[in-house]
Amino acid sequence: MELGLRGKIAIITGGSAGLGLASACELAKEGCHVVICARNPERLLSAKKDIEQIANSKVLTIQADVSSFSDNKKIVKEVVDHFGAVHILLSNAGISLTKNFLDLEINDWKELMDLNLYAGVQLCKEVIPHMQRQKWGRIIFTGSTSIKQPREKRSVANVTKSTLLNFMKSIANEFVLDGILVNMISPGRFDTHWQDRIEAMSLETGKSTDEIYSEVIKDIKIGRLGKPEEFAAAVAFLASERASFITGTNIQVDGGELRGV
Repeated sequence: MELGLRGKIAIITGGSAGLGLASACELAKEGCHVVICARNPERLLSAKKDIEQIANSKVLTIQADVSSFSDNKKIVKEVVDHFGAVHILLSNAGISLTKNFLDLEINDWKELMDLNLYAGVQLCKEVIPHMQRQKWGRIIFTGSTSIKQPREKRSVANVTKSTLLNFMKSIANEFVLDGILVNMISPGRFDTHWQDRIEAMSLETGKSTDEIYSEVIKDIKIGRLGKPEEFAAAVAFLASERASFITGTNIQVDGGELRGV
């Protein structure tokens, strides 16, 4: 299927690992000029090599902390200076925090709000004027299934992702006539950090990793963790010309976990 992505300029935050890296690979394979951003320079270099080997495409890396407004300005300026345009933003960088509500400090709230919410807001403010001038743009946020079903002991992450969903819908309405389509993809449980978490849970509980895995996937109707490339396929579709009638939508990629919610 021709997605019409060849030559498009795509920024992927949190692009050095996991779902961000898989998405960068997929977009590069479709002919995009990919820019990946992350805080860790070693992981960025490793990701760059992986993408260039898989997609046979040059990758621009920018070391940045997207919780910093000045770094977000730097990202977009470097991309526009280098390529002359920006067409696609995947705002993927984010973190979670497992903590009882009464144990949370105000700095916990601030850290997650800065990274999970304000980073996406600021990046949109920087990229949208460029997208308006070219009358074409795609903005995709990485959400979470916690938007519909809040996860236990994750109140800060639950709130930030739910607020991000509302922001996504707000700007989707505001800029649709500028040719800018804005959507969210909410992943369920993917085979990225979950393997490490399963091993840690096994050590904590004394249960085997197979037992823990069975518990982790018990609500996933497909019966397994997701593969990063399955998330990336949804990103490529929403970024493409094939998704030209979709905006303001949150798509769950969760193996049927929240089918009834």
